[in-house]
Amino acid sequence: MIDSERFNPMPVRARGADLSGRAGFSLVELLVVIAVVGVLVSILMPALAAAKKAGRAAVCSSNVRQLALANSEYANDYAECYAPAMAERAVNLRRWHGARTSPGLAFTPEGGSLTPYLGSGDRASLGVRTCPEFTPAAEALVIATGAFERSCGGYGYNSAYVGTRLREESKGAWSILDDRCGSPAHQFRSPERTIAFADAAFAGGVSTGSPDGLIEYSFVEPRFWPQFPNERADPSMHFRHGKSAGSRVGSGSAQVAYLDGHAESAGRTKVWSSGFYDADPAPLGIGWTGTNDDNALFDFE
Repeated sequence: MIDSERFNPMPVRARGADLSGRAGFSLVELLVVIAVVGVLVSILMPALAAAKKAGRAAVCSSNVRQLALANSEYANDYAECYAPAMAERAVNLRRWHGARTSPGLAFTPEGGSLTPYLGSGDRASLGVRTCPEFTPAAEALVIATGAFERSCGGYGYNSAYVGTRLREESKGAWSILDDRCGSPAHQFRSPERTIAFADAAFAGGVSTGSPDGLIEYSFVEPRFWPQFPNERADPSMHFRHGKSAGSRVGSGSAQVAYLDGHAESAGRTKVWSSGFYDADPAPLGIGWTGTNDDNALFDFE
């Protein structure tokens, strides 16, 4: 006969007590774990937010580069002349990014001079022309104002020199020769230093119906008007990348594409306001890039 007590030396009662009293998490230990996780999340959140911002900036850089390449393709098809920025501006129904049937309506992508060069379907209507950093502002503008230039996606074209055919009247002063086409490519001596497209917006003021005075704008203006070289334009390059989430106060960087097809991030170096509009471009992150106070990054030189 097998001696059960010798076969299993642990008494039955002791075995039961061991099972019922095994270790587990106490409330204090659980709270400590939650606190540690909270600390780790708080440490990681800024890094994750920065990574998201960097990702949006990378998408935007790709977008403006594709716009510049589409413009080069357009020039290949139209005797080396770039796309018109605002064809027949007196009628005011067509832009590089879209068209409309009445001056009071919003532009839609159909009919834009560059639209056929930007893919098909949704890609043509939104894809490469939507800055992800500008999307919340664009959605607010649709609600508040209808965002009449919403199909530009938050990007501006160098209309003053690239998107308009000009004629030199005197040294440094130009007049419009033809707005139904852009300038010929050979006219630009330094395409690698000539802005084609950039992040853009305009300080239109609260009278426009915009929640903060910021409105969509499809042109990136030079520092001085080509027709009036001593008269400064209001800026429209928007340095929206790299700023705190939900805030447009201060200045970050703008994504800029040049005529040679390359794109880069640029910082704001100057801001100015004519005072004609009831919004200050400075706190909205609008201004110009470049070290010289001239049109060197926009004109034919």
